[in-house]
Amino acid sequence: MKIQEKIDWLKTHFFADWMGTHIEAEHQISDEHPMFCVCGKLSTGLHELRCPKFKKAVDSRCVELMKDKLPK
Repeated sequence: MKIQEKIDWLKTHFFADWMGTHIEAEHQISDEHPMFCVCGKLSTGLHELRCPKFKKAVDSRCVELMKDKLPK
């Protein structure tokens, strides 16, 4: 499965868990990059809300954290 297919499947079958894990992943990645975003720009709250690279990193971390719930 591609990453977007995994995200869609997890959102469909485990939406509540996805939302909780998504928030946790946002905090983890934000804490790992306190000064600069994953894209290299200054890491502010407003920037992280709109940065596509940050969002992609959060989605990837979410899938990684929920990999045990994916079908085999």
